[in-house]
Amino acid sequence: MARYRKKPIEIEAYQFTQEMLEQAVLDKNIEVDVAAYQATHQLLATNAYYALMRTQGTQWQAPLTSTLGFSLSQSQAMVTVEATRQVTPAKLENGQLTLDFAKSSFFSKFDLLTGTERFTLQNQGEVASDGRLYGGYAFLPPNTMDVRGALATDNNSAAYLFQARLDAQRIASGATLWGK
Repeated sequence: MARYRKKPIEIEAYQFTQEMLEQAVLDKNIEVDVAAYQATHQLLATNAYYALMRTQGTQWQAPLTSTLGFSLSQSQAMVTVEATRQVTPAKLENGQLTLDFAKSSFFSKFDLLTGTERFTLQNQGEVASDGRLYGGYAFLPPNTMDVRGALATDNNSAAYLFQARLDAQRIASGATLWGK
């Protein structure tokens, strides 16, 4: 059984789970049987701490409008110091997600706050024919993070996971949920 620490955010067809660390992050160890989730959910994306899944059997339909805009409704983020594996929570602010279906593209950005520091993270990527979001290469400007996610089947929300190198010592990882 794969062991995961999780703080679930269940919105429509999405389930976020936070991977269990060797050292306790939130002072609670919660085990999740990932194989059991995969029996009813399709794995869409993972990063260092989270997994994004969609309920199996759901089909995404492109919206009738050519563009959609979303605001950040929920998020969880962690900053990890690689050398010590020290993990601290971070906050996200000023989130923006815009999708252009005529160009099969998206643009997203937000500010990540950790302590007194603020990092603006962004990505331009592709909207696939199944509603998945594939971010552009994280180190190719203007991108500053890796993004993988999907739109909800009703196009009223979207979710993605992100990972970004903040500096030579730290990596930020998180999960975002977007709404209209």
